[in-house]
Amino acid sequence: MGKQDENMFGSAAWNSFNDNYDAVGIEENFGPELESDSIKTVNTPVNELKSSSQTLLRLDIDKSGSMSGFTRAMVQALELVKESIVTSEEASRIQISKTLFADTVEPEGYTDVEKFDTSYSAVSGCTKLFDSIIDSERRIKEYRDKLIQKGVSVQAVLCILSDGLDNDSVASLEEAKQSVKNMQDEDVTVCFIAFGSDQCENLAHQLGITNVVRTDATIHDLHKIMKFVSIGTIHKSQGNDR
Repeated sequence: MGKQDENMFGSAAWNSFNDNYDAVGIEENFGPELESDSIKTVNTPVNELKSSSQTLLRLDIDKSGSMSGFTRAMVQALELVKESIVTSEEASRIQISKTLFADTVEPEGYTDVEKFDTSYSAVSGCTKLFDSIIDSERRIKEYRDKLIQKGVSVQAVLCILSDGLDNDSVASLEEAKQSVKNMQDEDVTVCFIAFGSDQCENLAHQLGITNVVRTDATIHDLHKIMKFVSIGTIHKSQGNDR
């Protein structure tokens, strides 16, 4: 390398360039690129929120073939979540969303609880559990940060429900575990419902999730656990900026 090249491309030149580099407008890419990255969702605009304090509830739900026997029960359970929150005093302070995952990850935007779409249909296919966790982390962070920038006090909850192990994700266990840690570091409450699966319960612990509940794979337990999630979210909202 000639003297001129050293001046242009050497360490001293790099240090000077690096110190003065303007990174505005450049987004860092954390984790793997997912198919769901291209899915655009619409969240409640800040000026349409009914309170300056919001708790964001995201339900990350397995819809792979093994859940096919619970399609009707899941719709009923989601209706139970909706009714429980809508009829509470915290309804105006909670935004809700869901992500359904099987061999695809299908995120939805945050909305007022009374507008929440409770549709659900299990399909045959694989289980992109890890991808769904990473996708949810990104969407929680994006909306949460936007609200905070506008002066809204925000708390967030991610509730994951699955009855099986991941078998189709682009992301690895370690990448999903890092997403969980990222959320926990930002005080996002992450809970995992292992629906009738000891293996799934063990996987949740491997992911670093401490709030893990193992239930039986029954309609009764599905309804009961969704009621439990609703009450927990309401209690969290009650402690938000009070």
